[in-house]
Amino acid sequence: MVAALALYGIVAHAEPLKANVIHWWTSGGESAAIRQFADAYNKAGGQWVDNAVAGADQARSTAINRIVGGDPPTAAQFNTSKQFHDLIDQGLLNNVDDVAAKENWNSVFPQSILDSIKVKGHYYAAPVDIHMPAWFFYSKPAFQKAGITAEPQNYDEFMPISASSKPQALFRSRSAASPGRKRSHSTPCSPM
Repeated sequence: MVAALALYGIVAHAEPLKANVIHWWTSGGESAAIRQFADAYNKAGGQWVDNAVAGADQARSTAINRIVGGDPPTAAQFNTSKQFHDLIDQGLLNNVDDVAAKENWNSVFPQSILDSIKVKGHYYAAPVDIHMPAWFFYSKPAFQKAGITAEPQNYDEFMPISASSKPQALFRSRSAASPGRKRSHSTPCSPM
């Protein structure tokens, strides 16, 4: 699943270009992350107008209601879901092909990401948070304690380590959706 900032019509102005942005990153760490985008936008001469809405469903509903009501935000956080594709199919999102070409997205992002943000040959989103329920995390200190010196670089390297005769108490497997599991946003096979 790719959470993305779906970009809407942007018109150049002599005054700072206001970017009215709807998102659901409201927790402490998420707020700090979105602040990085805001600070970069403001530093580049724009004016970030933050519209944090608690909850992904509520934020998407707010964005959709504003779009169909004729007052679209400049950008909104979306998962590349059916709602996202419905907006594209209805002609309610502008593509960001110029940005993608300028930043060379075809060479920067892996095909799985490109397939999520590129629809019918056009880019409609910038990936900002990529996660899925099958990711795993490990502890470098736990690996050291178990005598594991080579860190796995992918799932195929991790599985033999976790199934080895190393102390099994160091390993537990949970999906991001397991009860009691707090969702994390990181990169696959990332050391903690």
